[in-house]
Amino acid sequence: MTYSEFKQAVMANAAAQGLEEYDLFYSESNAASAVMLKQGIRSYLTNASRGACFRCIYHGKPGYAATELFTAEQAEELVAAAMENAASIESDDQVFIHGVGDTYRQLAEKSLRTPTGAQLIEKATDTLNACFAASDRLTDASEAEVEYLQTKVALCNSKGLDLQAENACSTLVAGAIVNEGEDAYIGVDYTCDDFDALQPEQLAKKAVDQVLSKIGADSVESGKYTVVISNETMCSLLATYCGVFSAAQMQRGLSLLKDKEGTAIASPLVTLVDDPFYADSLVQMPFDHEGVAAYTKKVIDNGIFQTPLHNLTTAAKAGCKSTGNGAKGGYAAPVGIAPFTFYIAKGEGGDLAQMLEQAHDGLYITSLDGLHAGANAISGDFSLLAGGYRITDGKRGSAVHNITISGNFFDLLREICLIGDDLRLSQPSGFTCFGSPCVMVKNMSIAGK
Repeated sequence: MTYSEFKQAVMANAAAQGLEEYDLFYSESNAASAVMLKQGIRSYLTNASRGACFRCIYHGKPGYAATELFTAEQAEELVAAAMENAASIESDDQVFIHGVGDTYRQLAEKSLRTPTGAQLIEKATDTLNACFAASDRLTDASEAEVEYLQTKVALCNSKGLDLQAENACSTLVAGAIVNEGEDAYIGVDYTCDDFDALQPEQLAKKAVDQVLSKIGADSVESGKYTVVISNETMCSLLATYCGVFSAAQMQRGLSLLKDKEGTAIASPLVTLVDDPFYADSLVQMPFDHEGVAAYTKKVIDNGIFQTPLHNLTTAAKAGCKSTGNGAKGGYAAPVGIAPFTFYIAKGEGGDLAQMLEQAHDGLYITSLDGLHAGANAISGDFSLLAGGYRITDGKRGSAVHNITISGNFFDLLREICLIGDDLRLSQPSGFTCFGSPCVMVKNMSIAGK
């Protein structure tokens, strides 16, 4: 059965059972990836998947059931299973089926051309060859990977909604490795774009320049430093702590931002935006996974906390409207909360060279390790192994490793004293990606020698 046929069968069965409030969420993905080593193809993988989740409100309780099998029999069993599961729900949280009436923004037309396997292998091969052409010091363990991912989500319900959206994204990764004595140095960079726009030579040069600059890295003396955090590293911190902006976490008492709307929680330089239509993002969405129209919002505006991210359930508890951030981690998952393109807006600090010049002396942090273990998503505290470079007389100096950066995410937001204009987006995860320019923070605690 096609999805369209299955959808009609499910809705007919739901109506036959007398259900008045229900929805059907559907997702599908088609992915292909190739990894190349100097010796040849390391792996070539393809994957196609699809699934649907039926949700109903039965005797005042929500019931869920999911399937990857699309048959007439399964359409009937799916509805019956959801009704049965509703009887076992103990939560008092209300679930809502969203009605018609929202205005949905039209997405710009995009090319969804799917590259062939031969084209994926060629792109990865070109990237790896460009890495070896840039330096003869690279080991045979250096590699390049390219992935193409096409996704589709759809939602229909008993109140007349019938929505769908598609996205496609290609990611190219270059990993350059150099052995120096007993030490191995790794330089990794990536780019996300339409497949035809991926540029192997530029990416390879960045990865090779990165690994060569790390050779001879040393630690620094422990102390307080002016720190410039790279855009990519700041994206990682934002991804780690994005849950603190979720209304669900606040209502559970798991976010220190509870009841902080309208108060200053960050430097006046900081504006944090959630934008489903960000022009450079390859994952744009006109609606969330409950069917609420998505829209651009400032979560922090010049340091002032404006709004948590809401789905329909948390919005009802708070007595407000959903912000259109209802999200499912997979077709079978319950509805949670997630941002779309979530980014710190550009500042007036200029590009990286200008940021380093204004820092004059300090550290430029380009990597953090242990974010899952060394960062407390509730308190905001972190203590993380870090790497990067010295900043000497306003220039990037020698490489630094084996240092630990400690602090608190909320304090970091308040202590940002300069923001660059070099905003970069992370690799998408689902329909979420993070973005940030470089930021400067003074008096960061660094443990080294």
